Order: sequence, then C-alpha cells, then structure tokens
Amino acid sequence: MSKDHPQMIRSSSKQIKEFSAELKGLEEKRGKLEEELREEEKKHEPVANVCSELLDSISKMSKTNNYMRVVVKIERLKEAALRSLSLSNNSSNEELDECLKSFLSILSIQKKLEGGNCFNLKRLIKTYVDSLTNRILSVLKVRFKKVLEEIQWSSNSPGNIMTKEDYDSLNYNLSFLLQLQKSLRGKEVEDNREDSLWAMDFLLHPLITRFNFNFRGEKQTNNLEKPEWYFTNVLNTISSRSDFLLLKIQPIFNDNDMARYDAKEEFIKGMVKAVNSKLSHDLNTSLKENPPVFYHTLNEAISFERSLIDLHEYPQKDIQDWSRGSLDLNENVSRNPSVLDPFTESREIFDLWITQEAQYLQRNLHKQLKDNSNWNPRYNGSLQDADYWKCPLIADLLVSTLHNETERLKMLPNVEHRFVIWEKVEMVLLQDFYEEILENSQYAFKWSSASHSGDHFKLYSQYINALRYVEKIVEDWGEQIIFLEIQLYRQQKEEDHPSNLSLLNVEGSVFSKTEDAFKELRKEIIANLAGICVKSFQDFTKDYFRKRVWSKSLFLDNQKNIVEDALEISPEISEALYLLKGRFRMLQEELNESSFMKLWKSVAYSLNRFIIQQILSKFYFQVDSIAQFGLDMKALFFIFKSFTSNPESHFKDLKEALIILEMNSSKLKQFKKLLSSGSKSWNAESLIPFGIQKLDKLTVEKVLEMMIPDTTGSFLSKG
Repeated sequence: MSKDHPQMIRSSSKQIKEFSAELKGLEEKRGKLEEELREEEKKHEPVANVCSELLDSISKMSKTNNYMRVVVKIERLKEAALRSLSLSNNSSNEELDECLKSFLSILSIQKKLEGGNCFNLKRLIKTYVDSLTNRILSVLKVRFKKVLEEIQWSSNSPGNIMTKEDYDSLNYNLSFLLQLQKSLRGKEVEDNREDSLWAMDFLLHPLITRFNFNFRGEKQTNNLEKPEWYFTNVLNTISSRSDFLLLKIQPIFNDNDMARYDAKEEFIKGMVKAVNSKLSHDLNTSLKENPPVFYHTLNEAISFERSLIDLHEYPQKDIQDWSRGSLDLNENVSRNPSVLDPFTESREIFDLWITQEAQYLQRNLHKQLKDNSNWNPRYNGSLQDADYWKCPLIADLLVSTLHNETERLKMLPNVEHRFVIWEKVEMVLLQDFYEEILENSQYAFKWSSASHSGDHFKLYSQYINALRYVEKIVEDWGEQIIFLEIQLYRQQKEEDHPSNLSLLNVEGSVFSKTEDAFKELRKEIIANLAGICVKSFQDFTKDYFRKRVWSKSLFLDNQKNIVEDALEISPEISEALYLLKGRFRMLQEELNESSFMKLWKSVAYSLNRFIIQQILSKFYFQVDSIAQFGLDMKALFFIFKSFTSNPESHFKDLKEALIILEMNSSKLKQFKKLLSSGSKSWNAESLIPFGIQKLDKLTVEKVLEMMIPDTTGSFLSKG
C-alpha cells in the first residue's frame, strides 16, 4: 500500500463534507424561492383570471364574427342569385349564368360545412339551396315551354322547322339543367345511378301530360279493353322522336360530360314510367277482376316490351360476369323500368298472370292435339325428305309455343318469377303433350296386330318423331344461360345442395326428367311397333312353322305331272316377307333415321329368337329340305339388306343354325367329334373354324337332332 493513500482518503472525505453543506444551502434557497413564488401568484391571481376571461371572450367573438361573415356571405349569394332570376321568360342567359355562379358558391360553402357542428347554419343553407333550386327550375320551366313550342316538340315531327336560334336556346337550357343537377347530385349523376335527369324530365313533361289526359281521364280513349291504343301511342311517340334524340339531344349530353347517359334510353325510361303508373292503377282497380281483359293487356304489354327491345334497343339488364362465381339470383338486376314490372310487383297479380297463361296455352294445345291434321309432317314434298327429324306439325307448334314462352320468361329480371313460369307453364305443357301421346299409344296398342292399318303406323311414327324432336330441343335448351340460372335456383332452394353453387358447377338440366320420360315413352312405342311387325310375321307364318317335317314341295306341271318344286321362296312365308318389307318401307319413310334404326334392329332381334325357338321346338329337316329353308331365311335377311351391309350379323343364332344344317359330310363329322369330345375341347377357339360363336352346346345338339337322315343314313344334302 502506498504511503500517499491515507492522505488522499482524508482529502476526499473533506471535499464530500463541503459539497454536502453547499447542497443543503441550495435546497434551503429553493424552498424560500418557492414560497416567494406562491405568494406572488396569490397576489396576481385576480389579474390572471381576468386575462383568461378576456381571451375566451376574444375567441368567442372571433368565431361569432366568422359565423356572421359566413351568414352574410350566404345571404349576399342568395340575393345575387335571386336578382338574376325572373319568373317570366325574360331572364337572359347571362343572368342565369350569374345565378348559377352564385348558386355554386353556396353549394361550395355547404360542402365545406359537411363535417362541422354548425347545425343551424347547415339547416339554413339547405333551406336556401332547396328554395333556389325550385326557383331556378320554375324559371327554366317557362323557358323550356317556349322553346319546345317553337320546335313543335309535341307534334309527330318535332324539330322539322327548328331554327339555329331555337336549337341554341334548347342547347343552353338543357346544358344548364345538366350542370345544375351534376352540382347538386354529383356522385349519383356521375355513377349513372340517378333515377332520372331533369333535362329529360322537362322534355317528357308535355308528352306525359298529354298521355295522362288521353288515357287516364274520362275520355273514350281510356278504354280498358283496348290497351293496344296507349301502347301504340307510346311507341309512335318514341319512334317519331328517335332521330331528334340521337342527332340533337345526345350531342348536348356529350358536350356536358354526360356521354354515359343515352338520351333515347332516358326518354324511353320516362315514357315507360308513365305507362307503368297507368298499368299499376288499372291492375289494382279493374283488370284483376276481369281475367280476359287482364290477359289481353298482358299480351299487349309483352308485345310492347319486345318492340322496345327489338326496334329501339332498349336494354333490359346490366351485363354481369356470371362465370366469376355465385350470383344472388334473387337480386333484381334490371337497370331500366319494364312494363312487366306492375305484373310482378304483387303476388296476387303475378299469380293471375300464371293462371291465365297456363289455362290459355293448355286449351290451345289440347285443341291442336285433337286435330288429326296437326299430326301430319310439318313439311310437304321435297322439304319433307330434307327434314332430318321428320317432325309432325304438332311438335313444331309445341316447340314454337315453348320458345315464345321462353322469350317472355327472359324479359323477367327476377329468377324466382322465371322459375314459376317455367314450372307452372312450360313444364305443364310438356306434361300434357306427353300424357296425350301416352294415352293414345297405350289405347292403340291394345288392339290386335291385324287392326293396325297403314294410317295407324303413320300415326305411331309421328308420335315417335314428335317425342324425339321435342326431347332434343329441350335438351339443347337446358344448356342455355336462362335455364342454367333456373336450375341453379332450384338447387339452391334444396337443402342438400350448398348455397355457394355457381353456373360453372350447376348439376343437370331443368329438363332432365322430361328428357328421360320422353325417351322411355319413345322406346316403348318403338318396341310396340316392332312387336306388331313381329306378331304380323308370326300370324302369317303359322302354316310355315306348323310343318313337323321339312321336305321339298311338290306341284303339278303343265302336263299335270307331279314334280318337285324348284328352289323358290316357300309360298307359306312369302306373304309374311312381303308384308314385313312393305311395313319397313312405310316406316322408313315416316320415321326419323335414328328411331327407324332402333325399330328394325328390334324386329331383327325378335325374329331371330322367334325362328330359332320355332325350329328347335317343332321341326325336323330332311336333308333335301335344308337348302329350301336356307333360301327362305336368306330372303328374310335380304329384307334388312337395305338398312345394313351385313344383315346376318343381326340374326346370329339363326345364321349359325344354318351353318350347322348346311355343313358337308367331312366338316359335319369333325364338328360332331368336337361335340362329343367333352366340355374342355368345346371352347370359342375350337369353334372358330366352324363359324360358331353365339350358340351354346345344348342349342347345337338340338339343331343336330332336327336333321333326319336319308335312306342311306347320311345327313348330307345332295349338293
């Protein structure tokens, strides 16, 4: 340890004591100063309170001054706007411009105060804005009346004598209205969500007034039984002003940055609203109590709507990208009013629509179904040959009716309404059509085969053609967007289907059950027709298959000598073949190609089974008679030659039986040896050289048992 360390410790201890004494002195001074400061504050507290009150007063006076300045400014702007207006038609364009300038300044102040708490001031400004708006519109109404009279707006040829001065005046007034509405309702106008444009309302006013005078009052033109009068009147009003709206009014819209609005479309919307107002009144007062007049009015309304769409390109729906996912199909996506709206707003009125529609169309369909001429082909002559479907007129009428109903259905923006029309009108018509054919065909096929004349065969053929044609038409329709939406709506209503389905993953078709029912009935009628053909063949071949032993036929020659018949078709079967060929010829002419193919294949299958069963159960063949039987069967095959290049392939059992019967001596011995060698040797590969593929071993043995040996014990024919 260094000798200096004790000295350093003593020195440091001394310094600490000195610092402590100095710090204590400073703390005492701070306490004295704080006490003096509190005493001074108490002395000056009254003065500070007075100063604070003065500052608050100054702040309030400043706010009041600003408030009053705003009020004075608003009052001055209002007075300036009013000075520029005159309720007469003498207000100049310059005065109106000054009025609009002052009005816009008031609107600017109103916008700045939107987030503030000056409720009284905001209420005052709103009152001024509303009052000025009404005053401005009143002045413009007077000016508009004059300019519309000058251009003969209410005549059938508006604008034909319009001068440049008249157009300039019209241009100014319309532009003024557009700018005024944009200033007041900017967001709605810019987004094209405004219910109507004031400029268009002014153009529509005299026309709607005249419409109401003629069709809403006591005049004879307001005849409930003649709705076509006012629909025609409105169509003429629109048509006579279309060119003027497109060539004169639309450019004014464009110049005022309102090109998003179509002048003609806005005009039609206004006229449709006037019609809807009348329709709503008539429907809820008189029409619903008079169903015939109600339905007539409905048809006229639909015809009017179609004219708007087809002739005037009046859009019904906004374009939506339905492929992006699920749509709220209950949402009304219609952008423009439709004259069908009053018919769907009330459930009572809409139900009356559906009831009247279904009853009328059902009566008409039943009347058409009972008219035999409607079951004739829709085309005659060469056109009939070119008709792939060979469709009867009644099926064409039904499809036309359903098509028209679908067009009506498409006019409705709400999928629920479309679903009801599909379910209670279109499906009812399809069901009635199906039941009529079902009833007639089932009754007809109860008759014996001999009772079916050529006319009956033609009628059955038309049943088949009608079913196939309608089935294919609705199958194609099921893939259309309108019916996919209905199917999606159906699935979303069902509890076992998820609610997030979209048109991209919709399951099935709204017509699936109809397609299945039509297909099954068509198959049944084809099967019955084939059964008649087979039964007729059986009836006419009773003598042919009544033979217990086959041998060559004998006949008398010219010298009255008994000789063996040459190989010709047996007379006992020739008539049956002739009848079968004739019916095939007739059915081929009457049936569509696909159905006829199913029919002749069914007949071939049945005849194949029938003949095999007959010869296996009843017949024995002498050697010399095998060739005769083979010739008769080849004649049967030949009838089907017109429909297929290989008719024997549809008579496989019979063909293989003939192969066995016609085997020569050596081949027959080999075949019998194979037959007696046991089941292991009897397989498909071993039978290929003999041409046997279809017949089983038991059937082959029965065929061999039918062969009667000649006097030498041979089973062989002389050839």
